[in-house]
Amino acid sequence: MSGIIAPLTKAFWEVCIFRRGPQDIPASGALFALSMLCYLGATTGINLKIFPPATAMLLAGTEIGTLSLITALLLSVLRYRPRIVQTITAILGCGTLISLPVFALFALGSPVGGELKAPELLARIMIFFWNVLLIAHIMRHALSTRFATGFAVAVIYVVIMGATISWIEIFARPPSL
Repeated sequence: MSGIIAPLTKAFWEVCIFRRGPQDIPASGALFALSMLCYLGATTGINLKIFPPATAMLLAGTEIGTLSLITALLLSVLRYRPRIVQTITAILGCGTLISLPVFALFALGSPVGGELKAPELLARIMIFFWNVLLIAHIMRHALSTRFATGFAVAVIYVVIMGATISWIEIFARPPSL
């Protein structure tokens, strides 16, 4: 198994730095599931900085479900159905990798609920934009289109995810007395 991890990690990393596209990630149900579990763990871990465990996991699961649903619907409607597994696997695998700097920021940064320092805030903003550009890159390849179209899809993802997360935060918050 470890003989497979290094080349897969390298392939995901090369997508993260825009040298490869989702078509370079194997179309494998097992890799899809592994990427999903890794992303769930990473995103839950990040969410634990702000939310209780049940809410953190709910948000992570909702993010995966929403991202997967939007991707599958878009690729199906545009008749790129065979690309669904590779595209979602690429987004989840790359998302897991770029969450590593976020964990480092948490380890070095402010305590839970604490105020962000300027360098930490700047780093988080840069990672956010990297993620948006990464999704744009992946979607550009998946849709065989221009980067601008991929970027528009990435922005739509961000808006939908932001609204979904806000909605869950509102309803997951315990009622105040």
